[in-house]
Amino acid sequence: MSTTAAAVLPRPRVGRGHAYARHYWAFTVPAALVVLLVILFPWIFTIFMSLHDWKVTGDTPFVGLANYTKMLHDERAYKVLEELNTAPSIVYLERTNV
Repeated sequence: MSTTAAAVLPRPRVGRGHAYARHYWAFTVPAALVVLLVILFPWIFTIFMSLHDWKVTGDTPFVGLANYTKMLHDERAYKVLEELNTAPSIVYLERTNV
């Protein structure tokens, strides 16, 4: 009868704790900065511009929701919304070859 030696398992590292998590900051901080600069900043700045009478040069006075009420009374805005509403159906018709 042969005797088999018990499998020797490697001992887990002692004292490692959460020290390895400190190295993840080197990856998460640049990614968070990219998200802030590329996604959040333009979105917030667009909202800021929509609430002001935005001009490239000169003053940009705060007008609040006046730009939105002006848009609701503009005929061109409704034409654009009508065209956007028909766009999905055009894509559907082109895909189905009708």
